[in-house]
Amino acid sequence: MKPIHPLSFSIVLMVAQGCAVTDTSAVRAARYGEDVPQAAAEDVPAVAVDVPVVPVDVPPLPSCVSGQSWMDMNRGSRLMHPGQACVSCHVRTADEGPMLLAGTVFHHEREVDDCYGFAGNRRTSGGYVEVTDANNTVVRMPLNEAGNFYYSGLAPLQMPLHGITVVSPTGGRNSMDGEAPHGDCNGCHTREGTSTVAGADPAPGRIYLVP
Repeated sequence: MKPIHPLSFSIVLMVAQGCAVTDTSAVRAARYGEDVPQAAAEDVPAVAVDVPVVPVDVPPLPSCVSGQSWMDMNRGSRLMHPGQACVSCHVRTADEGPMLLAGTVFHHEREVDDCYGFAGNRRTSGGYVEVTDANNTVVRMPLNEAGNFYYSGLAPLQMPLHGITVVSPTGGRNSMDGEAPHGDCNGCHTREGTSTVAGADPAPGRIYLVP
């Protein structure tokens, strides 16, 4: 028998030890039925998740709370065209005499033109609009069935108007901040909110009644 050279024995031992090193835990588990060790939670790298921001689905603003609209075009009526600029229209067409002050009171500040507003009643306490002119003349205008109010008295009003307040049948009050430079209320109080006077603060939306 040929003797093993000491150097050859060292190489064989190193190879055997190298095989033992490459025998991973997964291989040992498959070979000997052992459990594979699991990584600790702190050893797992954190993964940043980019969560998209979803905008809130805001319900649309009401278009016509009363569910009733003016349908008779330009036929003369005290119920006609709620929400539209009454005074400027009457000036253009000269319908039914002069109109010095007029507008519409709605249920909500974003209602559409020609939608009936808060239904008042001339014969009962159905809500009204009160204004004071520059000469401290106080005018109180009841709301009609379309929510319209107007003043066409013989005595002219001196602008600007102040103390403008919508009063509900139950006594709720919605007052306008500041003064109104003219009496065409719906000219400024549109659905979107606007101002027809240069340099004036824009109206926030419709004139509306509070409980």
